[in-house]
Amino acid sequence: MLFAFWKKGEQQKLFVPEFHGREHLNVNLWMKALQQKDKNTLAAFNHKCWGFRPQNLSGIGYQAAFYLEKPESLAYHREVIRSGVQLFEQLHGRSPRFFVPPNGSIHQEVINEATKLVMNYVSSPKIHLEPQGNGKVKRHFRYLGKKGINNLIYLTRNFFLNPVIRVKAFQ
Repeated sequence: MLFAFWKKGEQQKLFVPEFHGREHLNVNLWMKALQQKDKNTLAAFNHKCWGFRPQNLSGIGYQAAFYLEKPESLAYHREVIRSGVQLFEQLHGRSPRFFVPPNGSIHQEVINEATKLVMNYVSSPKIHLEPQGNGKVKRHFRYLGKKGINNLIYLTRNFFLNPVIRVKAFQ
């Protein structure tokens, strides 16, 4: 029933769904923590919840679906993109054009995989800290309209609005 309302809104051009990933969960980190019997993660699992700041592993949030803890996870992340796009196409009858990585953390190879699948735009912070695995990051400076490979265009925010996050300047 809810999906019928969603489709009606889409048909009436009230909104245009785009791609945000297959799930908003870093499955590799979540499963690793469960296998290691991390007490906070197990408690969250038992309460059917995963959206919390973990005090385990390296403090990486579970909602950062494409955060790369280890370089070996890249193949899995590319598969998540491919299967997620297939699901999107089945649900919406078209390919997505815009990709917003959950929580922003994503490796460039995964972005490249998304652009191979017809996506033209990717949301990116102005200073993107690309996870390389093993705690390393690579810095990229991006601006609104910056071009990438495969005719990709980066879209950046020109302001930050999130009512649940306090900005130090406003406290």
